[in-house]
Amino acid sequence: MIARPLALAAVALAGLAAAVPAQAPPPDPVPAATTARAVARPDTADSRLGEPLYAPAITYTPETGIAIGLGAFAVTRERRPFQRPDAYAANVLVTQRGQFTLGGTADVWTRDNRVRVESEAAAIRFPNRFFGLGLDTPTSGERYTPTTFAGSVGVQRAVVPALYLGARVAGDRTTITGVDPAGRIAGYRERDGWSLVTVSVQATHDTRDRIFAARRGAMRALTLARTDGALGSTFDATRVTLDLRQYATLHRRVVVAAQGRVDHVMGALPFDRLPQLGGPNLLRGYFAGRFRDRSLGIGQAEIRLGPWAEVFGVTVFAAAGGVGTDLDALRDVRFRRAAGAGVRFIVNPQSGLGLRVDWARGEQGSRGWYITVGEAF
Repeated sequence: MIARPLALAAVALAGLAAAVPAQAPPPDPVPAATTARAVARPDTADSRLGEPLYAPAITYTPETGIAIGLGAFAVTRERRPFQRPDAYAANVLVTQRGQFTLGGTADVWTRDNRVRVESEAAAIRFPNRFFGLGLDTPTSGERYTPTTFAGSVGVQRAVVPALYLGARVAGDRTTITGVDPAGRIAGYRERDGWSLVTVSVQATHDTRDRIFAARRGAMRALTLARTDGALGSTFDATRVTLDLRQYATLHRRVVVAAQGRVDHVMGALPFDRLPQLGGPNLLRGYFAGRFRDRSLGIGQAEIRLGPWAEVFGVTVFAAAGGVGTDLDALRDVRFRRAAGAGVRFIVNPQSGLGLRVDWARGEQGSRGWYITVGEAF
């Protein structure tokens, strides 16, 4: 996970251009008879890359301030019934805090939707703040500037309806500047930077009715990742992540959504790659990375009201999360809490994709505004 706020802004660019998810499992395979008919047609007749769309984006989080950018987005025009289109995106973003990202993604499907291949590459400079490890961290962080070149390739395959298996290889080369010689970062082995190569496998069971703003169904994902010196990494670690999400429609304009997430690292990772709480998705109301350690646990829930006239919605939410040195430590810590409310302006009624404006408040006066695209979970 690199520069979460900028990654969200990049998703915003792609999302405004078209409702094709950037991180979602493939839909169920198309019926065999449909596949047979499709295969009988030449590729040039069934699929054609459309004209690129260009979309500006403006977002805001406490970590970035105002972020502005431009994205280019193109999808294939499919004539085959049920066929998922291929999607390609590129974006550039700059922020009020002096952060910068340049990146691109490709999302390619086989003819029967059974296999999906994703790839992405990014160059990111992200001046940030480090608050320390654990939950008892100061309210002011230590400044540092990572510059990251990263890329990944992943494959997902539909095994049975709603069950998907996948694998991914990711590389990350980061250098660190702007470190205070008397600060905490100066005492870490990664004070100058690191190289990471990570191989991961994932199993996902997904019954959501849609990706961006689900109204019913569930998503359960288990990911096992290995970062190893034998692959060229400067650190060795195994990471296990369990992400559980549930959605229920109580009324045509009332949806209840809940998420539980556990993230655990065995071994050593750079401080900037440890499980983290805060930011626009996990424990809104706290600065992204305010709390970090080897183990993380969080639960959050939302009540989503609307949309009215297919344009406007309201959301209230609450969350509690904690970090610790291991999973046993999470049982003894006092989870930090936050709550807030927001409005939604729907861009694409069919997918539910929209602009999110949230305000959240945590403990000890911590608070923040978030303006971005897509729901937190």
